[in-house]
Amino acid sequence: MTEAEWLASDDLGRMLYFLRGQLSSRKGRLLACACYRRKWKYVTDERCRTAGDVAEAFADDEDRIGDLDLVCETAWSARNEWLSKQGSQGRMVRIATAAHWLTRSEPACLTVASELARIPVDSARARSTETAEQVRLLRDIFGNPFHPVALDPAWRTEAVVGLARGAYEDRAFDRLPVLADALEDAGCADGAVLAHCRGPGPHVRGCWVVDLVLGKT
Repeated sequence: MTEAEWLASDDLGRMLYFLRGQLSSRKGRLLACACYRRKWKYVTDERCRTAGDVAEAFADDEDRIGDLDLVCETAWSARNEWLSKQGSQGRMVRIATAAHWLTRSEPACLTVASELARIPVDSARARSTETAEQVRLLRDIFGNPFHPVALDPAWRTEAVVGLARGAYEDRAFDRLPVLADALEDAGCADGAVLAHCRGPGPHVRGCWVVDLVLGKT
């Protein structure tokens, strides 16, 4: 895949295949979680909501492996219950199936994304639209693999780190333009970093600029 193809692509599977070996388990899980949260209003089963929360927490705290195993099993039980009520094409069956794969030790990002792309309606147009949004999430989390950015330690001021941590922990990504200002004040003149913070997003946990500041991979 060339840089031009990467920037123009709307093929999530191909992009993930290109990133094999580069996308960390943490970032892969956070991508799957971000796709899952796009459908959060449809996640009405409390077991599936818990699965989403635990999977995201596990990305930054691997000591919660016991919790992850438990919600993985619970999500599969929910999937089987909904399957008996709705059949294989039911909305909650897709959500519970996605929750199960999301909470596996190595999450199947593409499987999660594919299940969720069929919600709320199973049509080619809807799937195409959702996949395009999932690709935007991937770009937010991974950035441009053809132009990796190295953070100058001088940019990591107390103000910059505090803003990045707050945005991450509170999911307050509307603060990223303020983070861009703080980075500039710290001497950052990297156009990609500043443009990403000031751009329209979407921004989610795993955002490559926030991760860069916080030293997460």
